[in-house]
Amino acid sequence: MREIKFRAWDGKRMLKGLSLIKLLNIFEWGETATTDSGNVDGTGWDTLQRAEDLKWLEFTGLRDKNGKEIYEGDIVRLVSKEDGLVLADVKASVIFDTTMFCARVYIDNDDLWDYDILEYQAKYIEVIGNIYENKELLNE
Repeated sequence: MREIKFRAWDGKRMLKGLSLIKLLNIFEWGETATTDSGNVDGTGWDTLQRAEDLKWLEFTGLRDKNGKEIYEGDIVRLVSKEDGLVLADVKASVIFDTTMFCARVYIDNDDLWDYDILEYQAKYIEVIGNIYENKELLNE
């Protein structure tokens, strides 16, 4: 059974771990929260949004070839090899589509392919960024 956990994008930064827990505790008391000192978690926030406005990103339960956790919204590099020959080397965004986590590859801005990331062995997947902070990686 995989571990269920989330991180969230607040429009400026990725929240995870203790920062996210503190934020959720604040939301329990009302729809929005404002801090005078901007030090709710030491990052200098001024105003916190409603929880519904955050982009919630679920952990896939997988780790990449470097042991880094893979979440929805991550940009991954998928390399497929056979007998030392590189068959594919693509960048993709991780999404949850209907029933499974997929790596979505955009081709020529019109077409897309979804790969079941469970079919890839972890040694072929590397997290290189996320769609909120590093969207340009998908265009390279």
